[in-house]
Amino acid sequence: MGGENIQGQTTAQWMERRNDIKSRIDEIKFKLNALPNDRMAGMAAGEAKARVDSFLYQKGGGEESRIPENNLEEFKRLKADAADKTTTVKAVKKQRRELSEELTRFNKEFAKLKYPIEIEGFSVDGLRKFVRECVKHWVDTIKTANTKLNSLESKREELKTEQKKFEYRPESLDETALLDITVEARALQHKKIKQLQRKKEAVEDLLQQIEDAIEGNKKQIESTKKEFADALTSAVDAYTQAGMVKTAKELRHILDEDEKYNKTAVEVCQELLSETKTNSVHVFNFTGGTLPVQTHLFHDNMARDKTGAMVKIVLEQFSELSA
Repeated sequence: MGGENIQGQTTAQWMERRNDIKSRIDEIKFKLNALPNDRMAGMAAGEAKARVDSFLYQKGGGEESRIPENNLEEFKRLKADAADKTTTVKAVKKQRRELSEELTRFNKEFAKLKYPIEIEGFSVDGLRKFVRECVKHWVDTIKTANTKLNSLESKREELKTEQKKFEYRPESLDETALLDITVEARALQHKKIKQLQRKKEAVEDLLQQIEDAIEGNKKQIESTKKEFADALTSAVDAYTQAGMVKTAKELRHILDEDEKYNKTAVEVCQELLSETKTNSVHVFNFTGGTLPVQTHLFHDNMARDKTGAMVKIVLEQFSELSA
């Protein structure tokens, strides 16, 4: 296929690189949109400079050395503000230029990776293998993450069961028990209660950490699923485009054959009509007799024209693949 071939690169690596670059492009676009507006920043810097000039003219007659002592601090503040705003304008323009250049480079690289390195022997059956190779990384990642998530959720249920074991209530003693119990026995009861409390607190701490881990995993899985869906779409699109080009080439060949066939069929009819001195009335594909003649393999003119237009569009659109 067309596109820039990189020796040793697998289909999966092509897809992974393609999606990495797409993410980088989206990130740069976000940064560019977040930058202050050049025009507004420039206007702010210009206004700040105008305030400095106005103050200098009003207080010092255009000369800084003539500004009164009690106005110097205000003048310095205005100068510093103007300098900061000018620096901001330069920094914004520099950052925008650098990000734009970086975006251009990545867009060019993304364009080169529009199609996979090679799709050999395009076929309907080949689609399954190609797509699975492209998205294998994401499928494996999601499956592994789901397995881990299931383990975390199972652990959570175990801890919830364990938590119930440490539910306790301080024992209330009736009058008889109060007369019979010793200080040592009561101290032992308190010790057991505190042990249960510490164990319960430990279980609750683990439960909270498990919950946080589960939520984090779920968010990561959802993010990976979005990447997977984009990769899946790109893989199917790439293979479909290869199929479109292959089909268009085959149709172009058939249309070329149709033109040759039509030319030959018309010539044969004209030769034989001439040899037999039969009147030639070649209107609406009639030879002059009582039966119509079909000189096109695609005898429906409208279908033939539409097919030709479709072939032209596909081969022009995917010129990299049709070379």
